[in-house]
Amino acid sequence: MGDGSMDERQQPAPAAERVRTDMWGTPADRQAIARFAESIAEQTPFKVCAIEVLRADRMLEFVAIHNNPDAEAKLLGQARPFDVMAPVYETGATYGAFTFIAREWRTPQTYDLLETYGYMPTFEEIEGPDAWHTDDMIVALLTDEDDRLRAVLHLDEPEDGRRPKGDDLLELSDRLQLGFTAVVNAVEREELLQRVRFADLTRRFIRQASNAMGLDELLELAHSKLREGFSATDFQVHLRESGTYKVIPEKMRGGRFLFEALDLMVERAWRTNTVVVFEPGEVWADDILTAEHVMVVEKFMSSTGIGTCVLVPIGAAGEFIGTIVIVRALDTPRWTASESVAALDVGRDLGRAVLNARAHEREQQLTEQLLRLDAYRSQLISTMSHELRNPIGVILGHLELLESSPDVPHDWQRSLAAIGRGAQRLDRLAEDLLTLSRLGNPAHPLERVRIDLVGVLEEAVEMQQLAAERRGVSVRIEPCEQPQVVEGDRAELVRVVTNVLSNAIKYSDPGDQVTLSVAREDECVVLECRDEGIGISETDRSMLFAEFFRSTNPDALKRPGTGLGLPILRRIVQRHGGRVTVDSELGVGTTIRVLLPAADA
Repeated sequence: MGDGSMDERQQPAPAAERVRTDMWGTPADRQAIARFAESIAEQTPFKVCAIEVLRADRMLEFVAIHNNPDAEAKLLGQARPFDVMAPVYETGATYGAFTFIAREWRTPQTYDLLETYGYMPTFEEIEGPDAWHTDDMIVALLTDEDDRLRAVLHLDEPEDGRRPKGDDLLELSDRLQLGFTAVVNAVEREELLQRVRFADLTRRFIRQASNAMGLDELLELAHSKLREGFSATDFQVHLRESGTYKVIPEKMRGGRFLFEALDLMVERAWRTNTVVVFEPGEVWADDILTAEHVMVVEKFMSSTGIGTCVLVPIGAAGEFIGTIVIVRALDTPRWTASESVAALDVGRDLGRAVLNARAHEREQQLTEQLLRLDAYRSQLISTMSHELRNPIGVILGHLELLESSPDVPHDWQRSLAAIGRGAQRLDRLAEDLLTLSRLGNPAHPLERVRIDLVGVLEEAVEMQQLAAERRGVSVRIEPCEQPQVVEGDRAELVRVVTNVLSNAIKYSDPGDQVTLSVAREDECVVLECRDEGIGISETDRSMLFAEFFRSTNPDALKRPGTGLGLPILRRIVQRHGGRVTVDSELGVGTTIRVLLPAADA
C-alpha cells in the first residue's frame, strides 16, 4: 500500500481537485468497515489493512486503516478519484482477487499519479532481492454480483518484510473470500438503507401529492414530509418564477453579487446532475465562487449555527425549475454521498409534482375563466332575448290590428304578411335564446316526473302535422304496444321530439316520408326519427350541435332556421342523462336517435 511520500500530499491541491472528506456512511457504517479491516488483517501475514470505499461521486474514500495510527490520523476520510487511480492498478499482476504492483513495474505516469494522490507513510525496509519496498502495493478490487466496484482493500507492511509469492497470494485470496463478501455487503447495505429510506419517504410524499393538489399545498406537504426525512433543521423549496428565483432567504444573500452567483451555481449543478454542499469555510461541487462569496456564506453560517447547507436542483422533463435548500445544525451528522444521490432523485420527483401542480392550477384558472365567460354569455343572451321580445310583441300586436282593419289597402297585404313572417322568426329566435340560457343555468334544476314517450310522440306529431302537409311530407309512427316511460320534464321532452320532427320535415322534399318510433333497448328508451331528406355531409356532422351553426349545403341554407334547434335538443337530453346520435348521408337521408334512461332502470 506504499503510495508515495507525505511531502507532496501536504501541499494544497488545486481548486478543481479539492475533495470533501468523511463523506461515506454513518459512524455505524464506518465502524463496521473498520471491524472487517481488523478481522482481515488478523488472517494475513501483513500488519496493515486499509479499506477504501467507492462513493457515489466515483471517489475512493479511506474508511478504515488498521494498525497504522499515523496513516489513520492523516488519511482516514480522505478521498481520491478512482478513475485516476485505475491506471496504477492496471500495471500490476493479478493473483485471484489480489493485484501486486512492484515498484519497478511502475511507469513515469503512475509515479506522477502517486506523488499527487499518494498517502501512505514509509516503514523500515530489509535487504535482499525479494524485500518489500515502501512503493510496492497489494490491492484487492472488491466487486458486487454485477461486477461493479464497491471497495479497494490494501495490504501493507508484510511481517517478514518480503514480497509474497504468487501462490501465497492465490491461497490468501481464497481464504479471504468471506471477508471480501462481508465488506461488499456492508457497502451495499449502506447504499440500500439510504435508498430504501428515501424511496419510502418520496413514495409517501408523492402518494399524498395528488394531481389535484395546488402548488401551495404541495410545497407545504414537501416541507412537512421531506424535512424530517433529510434530518434537516430547516428545509425550503424555492421555485423559479418568470425566469428568476431566490435560492436562499433575504437575510442570507450577502449582497446581490452572491445572490446571482448562487443562481448560476445551482443551474450548473442541474446540468452536471450534482448537489452543492456548503460547510464552514468550504463549498463542495462548485469551484467558481470567489473567496469573497465563500466568506459571506461562512459568516452567515457561523452566526446562525448552521453546520451544512445543501442546494439540490429541482427539475423535470429537461427543465430546471428551482432549488431545495437543506440546512443542518453543527451537531448533526455530515452530509453523505448516498444522501446526494437520494436528494437528486427527490429533486426530480418534486419537479414532476410541481409541474403537475402548476398544470392543475392553470387548468383551474382556465376553468374558472370559462365558467365566468359562460355565465356572462348566458346573462347576455337572456338579457338580449327579453329585450327583443318586447319590441317583437309590439310589432306583432300592431300587425294584427292592421291585418284586421278594413281601411288597409289590399296591395299592402303582401307586405304585412312578410313583416309577420319576419317577426315570427325573430320571436322564435328570442324564445330559443331564452330556452338555451335557461337550460345552462344551475338556478333552474330539472324537475322529474314519469312520462310516457309514446304519448309525447303523438302530441308532437299533432303539433307538426300542418307543417308536414304544407311541405307535402308524410309522417308515420311505428306502432308501440307498451308504454315507454322515462323520468323528466314533460315540456322539455316535448321540445326534444318537436325539434327532431320539425327538422326532419324542414329538410325533406315533397313526397318524402318521415318515420318515428319509440322502443326499449336494454336500460334505455330510444326515440328514432328517420327521414328521406337532403342529408348531412360528414364535415357538417362534426359541427351539428354547435350553437348557431348552419349547414354549408346551399340547399339547406335556403330553408329558414336559427341554428339553435339541435343544440337545445342535446342540452335537454344531457340534462335527462341521455345522449343523441346522428347517422346521415348526403342526398340519402338522416336518422337521429335519442337515448334516455328508462324509468325502471
